Amino acid sequence: MSKQQTTPSLVIEWSSRGLRTYDALNGTSGQTLDGLSGREAVLALGRRTAFLKTAFLPSTSEADLRLIVQMRAAEFLPLPGDQIAFSVNPTAQLAEGGRLSQIGAVAINELRAAMSQLATAGIKVKLITIAAVGSEKLAATNGFSNVAVVQQTSDGIAVDIIAEGTLRYSRVVSPGSDLEGEICRTFTVAGQPCGSVIAAGGLPYPDADRAISNHSLESLANAAWPSLVIELPEAREKREKEAKQSVTRQALLLGAATLALGVYAYSDWDEKQVAENKEKSRYASRIKKLEAAKKVVEADLTKATTLESALQRAFQPAQKFSDVIKVITSEVPAKVWLSGITVERGKQLQLRGTAMDGAAVADYVRRLTGQRRFRDVKLVFANNAEIDKKPVVQFSISAFPVGNLPVVEPPKGRGVKK
Repeated sequence: MSKQQTTPSLVIEWSSRGLRTYDALNGTSGQTLDGLSGREAVLALGRRTAFLKTAFLPSTSEADLRLIVQMRAAEFLPLPGDQIAFSVNPTAQLAEGGRLSQIGAVAINELRAAMSQLATAGIKVKLITIAAVGSEKLAATNGFSNVAVVQQTSDGIAVDIIAEGTLRYSRVVSPGSDLEGEICRTFTVAGQPCGSVIAAGGLPYPDADRAISNHSLESLANAAWPSLVIELPEAREKREKEAKQSVTRQALLLGAATLALGVYAYSDWDEKQVAENKEKSRYASRIKKLEAAKKVVEADLTKATTLESALQRAFQPAQKFSDVIKVITSEVPAKVWLSGITVERGKQLQLRGTAMDGAAVADYVRRLTGQRRFRDVKLVFANNAEIDKKPVVQFSISAFPVGNLPVVEPPKGRGVKK
């Protein structure tokens, strides 16, 4: 999609928990779709709805980057490639591992739910992006290239980390949390040192380096086309098909013009007929050889793709254990200490620890339950105990990491069919 266009004046931040609107025509914000029928809008997916990942990928074409992410979706995202709509944005940051790229994604079923709700309200979605992208623009407007942007959203208090002008990480914390500690923890998870903070949207945070009334949604209205634009698979296929048809029409027109010129030349210079026929024969022979070579390459590519798919399923579960442990430890409240983590492929993970009181244990269970990476989060037990004559609570929690698939071994006695 063209990035030279200007976004609509209406921005809608959507999540399954609620929505927030900003209308640049009158500078107003709201929490309903009332009175917006007939408008075009930017659909900004909320932080608990969309996934954001940064990774170093090869410097190559957009089509190749999409293919890489599609084939390695389990490495980057907690959902299979056929269940997500996503966008890849290569940035200007280079390293030995390639070019730093942002990957924005959303579950297709959630995106359809958002589109359906807006269509029912009579709103036409002009483009789809993730809400956190607005913080990237907000930071640049305020002269920050390395900063955390914190603000109130319908999902909770958003913490967006910008490093070298690029959105690197985004998460939501619950109101009433130790915001200073959560901000520093988010910097750490993003691989950045704790730094400056912008309190946006009028969020009360006395320790902020800058407090502004503007919300990041305002940065997405009447602005340049954002770097991460997400489409439903059928919308992308339709757009690519139309582009191919346009190229085909141009090729046909060019071919017709070439044919007309050839007929004219043939009628005027009969002596060139023999040379022309030889040239056609030579090109026909080359095309035939190229088509044969193409079939061989396509067959090899099919075999390689099949083999790679099998290897991906065998050796790359949907979540790395390191990512699972990183999320577990990043959600630990201040009054909780973990004493043991057990995680195995294809099995539930087990957490053991000690807390100052039962409320801290309940808070930890609630945080893990709110994470999309886990399902069936359960408190196995919580027993009162004493350590150095101080009352504590010893607990155990179980949960299942989403996509933690076991390696399936072939039955014994069966060889590989060649």
